[in-house]
Amino acid sequence: MNHPIDGQQYTLIGDGSTPSIARGDSWEASRVTFKNVSHLSGVACGTHLQGYVRTTYNSLTRKLGQPLLMTPNQSDGKVLAEWIISDPSNVNDVLFTVYCWKEDRIPHDLHYWHIGGKKANTLELFTEVTGAKTLTYDEYSAELLAGIKARREKQPVATPTTQDVEVCF
Repeated sequence: MNHPIDGQQYTLIGDGSTPSIARGDSWEASRVTFKNVSHLSGVACGTHLQGYVRTTYNSLTRKLGQPLLMTPNQSDGKVLAEWIISDPSNVNDVLFTVYCWKEDRIPHDLHYWHIGGKKANTLELFTEVTGAKTLTYDEYSAELLAGIKARREKQPVATPTTQDVEVCF
């Protein structure tokens, strides 16, 4: 099911003794509540990059609710869309943030979104809430390099007969 997380219940994936949304257990059986507090200013202060998720804007919106949308002037041009997910009993207890970093527009296609947080288990919390696979910086870098290498291998290689050819349109 695709439900926004406001007011919904979750627990971390564990040894199987407690319900888990990511395993497909019911929403009602879980115990920890998460809340989208993107509308509150200053709540995400102190969070930093923890990893990445490769997904679309619409998928994030379906899972997390509406993000905070900003103009380049509001965010020094660094963040245009950000979800801030926290514990509803203490909105200053930010569990994770999801944001596009230094983009000239909000990406709607498949994109590597940044995941921020303060806690060592930030990526696990994100996966528990959304069910999406996260990437560490090393995994993200390896994926990017593999994609670049694959694109280069598909490009024609210059030969003595093709390297001096001028293409006119």
